[in-house]
Amino acid sequence: MAITNLNGVVAGLQPPTQDRGSRSYVTQIGNRPVDLWYAAGGQTDVVGLNGSILSSTSAVVPGQFPHFDPPGGINAYLARLEATDTAVVATVLLCDRLWQNSGITITSSSLQSITSPTWPARDNNGATSGDGVLVGLSVSATCGTGSPTATLSYTNSAGTASRTSTLAEVANASSAVGAFYRFGLQAGDAGIQSVQGLTFGSTWASGTCNLVAYRVLAVLEVPNTGYPCAIDAVNGGFPQLFNGVVPFPIAINVSNLASALFMVYQETQG
Repeated sequence: MAITNLNGVVAGLQPPTQDRGSRSYVTQIGNRPVDLWYAAGGQTDVVGLNGSILSSTSAVVPGQFPHFDPPGGINAYLARLEATDTAVVATVLLCDRLWQNSGITITSSSLQSITSPTWPARDNNGATSGDGVLVGLSVSATCGTGSPTATLSYTNSAGTASRTSTLAEVANASSAVGAFYRFGLQAGDAGIQSVQGLTFGSTWASGTCNLVAYRVLAVLEVPNTGYPCAIDAVNGGFPQLFNGVVPFPIAINVSNLASALFMVYQETQG
């Protein structure tokens, strides 16, 4: 079953969910992504380099917007996303967090081999091939000196192995909790199906970071501080939220300021 018109959107609206107070974060580098997962008590107990799949089917994962799978034969969609930023102009990416690992040795420049599990069926096509799935490096404990480079080894969504990618942003010394560095894709690739390894060309002296596989669901611009902005089923692209989705926000600020996001999230089902 699918929603195909605005009457269906209205008929299937679920109660809006106010985010957990606010997602506050410390000063970050302007025009760089900030992973707001940890600002809402995001799960950090994933064990090992191979990591674990994240899914809300059995229970809401700490750090995500609440989502509950609809009954069989019914689909869920994003109906509305609203955000107010207290201090900075920002772009908010609503993403689905598919996988996360731990145990990265950030003081090593040797290859750290990874055998990631099969992604859940939540890529652009509701499948496991990884179309539209990206990977980032998320800081969960403040890093020390150093400005590392990193190379990710992966298999693309077409099943081609031995692909490599480097960080799209320069990693900074003293990166705070929430700093998020995105890996690009090798030319011609449409997404990442699995991860095989991570190699730092240079390293941080201390701290903790994790790899995260995610997919962007929608984009919300917040052009003024202190004023709410929103997208809905018409101007937000009306993405389907596949069963088990783990929605969370990434913010990209234009200024080097501490701030907080107040957000409201709403689904429709039908």
